[in-house]
Amino acid sequence: MTLGKDEGDLLERYLTLLYAANRTLNLTRVPREQAADRHILESLQLLRLAPWEDGAEALDLGSGGGLPGIPLAVARPRVRFRLLERTRKKARFLEEVVRELGLANVRVQAQDSREYLASEDFRPARYLVSRAAVPLDRLVPELGRLLAPGGVALLLVSPRTAAGPLAPQAAAAKLEGLQVLSCGAATVVRLRRRGAPFSTRPRRPARAPTPSPPRDPRPRG
Repeated sequence: MTLGKDEGDLLERYLTLLYAANRTLNLTRVPREQAADRHILESLQLLRLAPWEDGAEALDLGSGGGLPGIPLAVARPRVRFRLLERTRKKARFLEEVVRELGLANVRVQAQDSREYLASEDFRPARYLVSRAAVPLDRLVPELGRLLAPGGVALLLVSPRTAAGPLAPQAAAAKLEGLQVLSCGAATVVRLRRRGAPFSTRPRRPARAPTPSPPRDPRPRG
């Protein structure tokens, strides 16, 4: 995907913030010279795997240093992103990034998935992304509750990941379309929750108005 100069500048500022905070927060082990490929381009590969329509709700689970959520939010400013990060120091860093970059479409919550599911703020996501933040055997069973009907999960995983062991858990969680995809240098597990998205469900036909009885043309009295 080709980004404009403004988006490219924002992502460069993001990397500067990430590596400055990394000295104390242990946000990444990727060398700075590899960050554009390993962090930014791998994150943006997810744009090819879903429509990312305006107004959609997206959840970055276990966001850590903001990957892949921050690059995606920069590239799709009309998608509403929620970054979940249970470590408060890392969540505060993400809040600083959101302020510094002026990302009005991003909200940060210092929670894990179970806390979020039990909270009053919980909203089923149209899209869920994660970068190996939670072991897949724990994450896949939760996806059915975190995703809205028709919602899509895109999980950045190790190239050694196989679909077979995940299939029984996916079926039990009412997920379908399980695939392990090579997307550029990234490996992505894609799943979809069964059901039509709310935006595409046919509306109930409106009830026909009840006809009024005809008036008696004869004068009263």
